[in-house]
Amino acid sequence: MGHFLSSFATFFSGVLIAAICCWEVALLTLLVVPLILVIGATYTNKMNTISAAKMLFLSDAASMLEQTITQIKTVFAFVGESTAIKSFSGCMEKQILISKGEALIKGVGTGMLQSVSFCSWALIIWVGAVVVAAKKSNGGDVLAAIMCILFGAIAITHAAPDMQIFNQAMAAGFEIFQARQKILQGFSLSIPAGKMVALVGSSGCGKSTVISLVTRFYDPSKGEILVDNNNIKDMDLKFLRKNLAAVSQEPSLFAGTIKDNIRVGNMDADEQQIENAAKMANAHTLYHIPISTRQRLLLSP
Repeated sequence: MGHFLSSFATFFSGVLIAAICCWEVALLTLLVVPLILVIGATYTNKMNTISAAKMLFLSDAASMLEQTITQIKTVFAFVGESTAIKSFSGCMEKQILISKGEALIKGVGTGMLQSVSFCSWALIIWVGAVVVAAKKSNGGDVLAAIMCILFGAIAITHAAPDMQIFNQAMAAGFEIFQARQKILQGFSLSIPAGKMVALVGSSGCGKSTVISLVTRFYDPSKGEILVDNNNIKDMDLKFLRKNLAAVSQEPSLFAGTIKDNIRVGNMDADEQQIENAAKMANAHTLYHIPISTRQRLLLSP
């Protein structure tokens, strides 16, 4: 961003100095700039659309490839190699088509910008010669004005790579920050202390979202969540999570023993507290066994 702003500042400074030296040359520059900006804006808009499409297909291909590699044994077991290759090739073919369109737009857009620039320089030099011939300005001032515009134009061309980076960032940001479908609307729930409650519903209806809201993995856009009439937004985040216990749909274990994993919930717990927690979970006979052997343990009679 700093380099981008510096390039534009250099360009406008050059035009300002050129106006002081020879206003006719500077005025012609200001008349040409809008045409260049229109071409540049159209080019940028087209490139934004293409970049967004490329990011979408690339994301699909990467996701499909990751799933295939992760579940490679399942793919082999069901002889799904051809299907996986076909799906990946389909994503790549779409990527190639978009890249061809991108190359065409880049070629046409860059060519138009260069053509307008060359014509502009020819016109500026011609106007400068006319001004000198009419003795409205001396050759030194006209040359100074042209040189200021030249260096300003060179600086503005250095901003082109920055524009490409901005396009890619906007395309990536669109995927991250685009409006999502609202899951919970008009949702209200009150749970008395000590009461057991079950949230039941179809996949995607918001059951996990409720847990994520309570644990403040994200905050609600409207409304509030109260614990003992205290808004959880006003609570210390570490204190809130330390006093909550949650088991995800796909629980994961860290490397080490079961005992080490139980201690993650309370690093200050002593041996007796860990054993009591294991007994409550019916895992007290397992917590000394390394995780690498848990599959053998589960399969043993």
